[in-house]
Amino acid sequence: MPKLRHPAWSRLAQKAWLWALLLGGAAIFLFPFLWMIVSSVKTGEEVNQQTFWPELPEFRNQSPYVIESPLPPRPNGCDELRWQIIQPELTTHCSELIAADPARPRLLKSSEEKENFIQQASQYLLQRGLKKMPEHLWQHSSDSEIQQAFITALAAGNGQDAELQKAYANTYARLIIHGLKVRAEGAGVIYQSSFKKQPTTDELPTGLSLDESTSGNLAYDSDGQLVLQSHFSSSSDSSIVLHYQFTIPKKAGDIHRIIIPMTYDASWHQLHAQLKINGTSYQGTRSTWLAESKASSLTLQLGKPDSEDWGKRPWIPMQAIGDPQEGSGALNHITLTLTLDPSSTTVARAGKIQRNYQRVFLSMPFWKYIINSILITTLSILGAVLSSSFVAYAFARLRWPGRSIAFVILLSTMMLPPQVTMIPQFLIWREIGWYNTLNPIWVPTWFGIAFFIFLMVQQMKSIPRDLEEAAEIDGMNPLQTWYYVIVPLVKPAMAAIAIMSFMASWNEFMAPLVYLRDMGRFPLSVGIYAMAADETMTHDMPLILAGNLLMTLPVIIIFFFCQRYFIQGVSSAGVKG
Repeated sequence: MPKLRHPAWSRLAQKAWLWALLLGGAAIFLFPFLWMIVSSVKTGEEVNQQTFWPELPEFRNQSPYVIESPLPPRPNGCDELRWQIIQPELTTHCSELIAADPARPRLLKSSEEKENFIQQASQYLLQRGLKKMPEHLWQHSSDSEIQQAFITALAAGNGQDAELQKAYANTYARLIIHGLKVRAEGAGVIYQSSFKKQPTTDELPTGLSLDESTSGNLAYDSDGQLVLQSHFSSSSDSSIVLHYQFTIPKKAGDIHRIIIPMTYDASWHQLHAQLKINGTSYQGTRSTWLAESKASSLTLQLGKPDSEDWGKRPWIPMQAIGDPQEGSGALNHITLTLTLDPSSTTVARAGKIQRNYQRVFLSMPFWKYIINSILITTLSILGAVLSSSFVAYAFARLRWPGRSIAFVILLSTMMLPPQVTMIPQFLIWREIGWYNTLNPIWVPTWFGIAFFIFLMVQQMKSIPRDLEEAAEIDGMNPLQTWYYVIVPLVKPAMAAIAIMSFMASWNEFMAPLVYLRDMGRFPLSVGIYAMAADETMTHDMPLILAGNLLMTLPVIIIFFFCQRYFIQGVSSAGVKG
């Protein structure tokens, strides 16, 4: 006789399958949001590496330093045994190319660092060469033919020297100071200096120096670039302070911006800027993270910007300390001071988490867009709640000829795609004179939304008519009955409508894109799109995802705290008394 399963175990197994199904579904829906959170703290280099988790920066005690490059995987079409034989030979060839290159970096101190650099650069160069080789060569060619094809692949395109420079750039991080430019208001560039090594001398540019108490050093690398070397034993070490003194004629115009082209070293240390012009000191209002190993610019803004710019604002505003001084003579005496502060592991990781979100605020007028979104959302919620409850009262509680036909016509409008009515609505609003205003976005909600009216009608039909009869005996007219009797009883449905209206209007994208022309009127949804459409930010995916996350958070918070009212309103709307 077969053994019967205990009922308790059967019920437990059913619940376990149900919970597993629910958790699996929740994980599937939460994964895109988790990916957005994780990717919003990445750097552009990490996005190109296509890894899920971002790298956590550590305290960087010295610069320049070697960047690790993984060994390339076995190519398709090459068996494991053959790869084990030919891979060391190709790597040795890359190492010999790098060792013989007079332009390879030479500022690494120890022999171990130099050997590690050659190894990492060789692995990167090997990866570059393998990508250019066709797969069929691995199946129908000898080892010598493979080696010759690899040499040919490295020389293809821009040439072998260009591939070597790419290998150096991706395996060797250094902090380069390229020079300095000064712009005057309305006069363009009035001063320019290059810090690259001159062919006739090894001396540093005139006026450039380091504080004697700092542990840094200025040196030229093999390519003639001026590199700021640093060595910290701990994050509590003293900062490295660099000074550059120069003069420009006063008649050239008021100094507007000072631009310092640099290449960062991804050390996640912080760089502070100070200026002294004719005795007046200026302090930068924020610091700069040395986040990625790529070319960038440190832009110092004196005075107000040229105009109201709705795009990115990467400059650092310089705040005057004390009263401005004109100075004597026909020259402006300027001292630029750059201070490099070492970052501990904790500070570096905190800086990486917040960096992209700080860049969002610098890349667009975030608070202006937030105010526009809040204004549109508030007016839309009020219009949706009031109009739906008012119109639904006429359909659910009042008796008038043609009520059923009008209700069917109202519900039939839900079957019309918004694309069908978009152009007629646009022509109407433009004829009224409301194009490029916020009115076409929120005014339609005050005329009722079919789905919300239907939801409210179902809720009002569950209310006993005895309450209306008692209100009528007390002398209330229909408007007073609606306000004092019906509205308090349909608050759950009104809360559900308010939540759905908030989500719809906060995320609304098409209507603002169609009706608005001036960027100063954009809501946050279109503002993030405009930021992403900027040609300088098109490929800056972490910045775009950080903006998307900031926009998504209010919706998640509102729904999380108000989901009880939402569920109660929707469920009660389906109960008919």
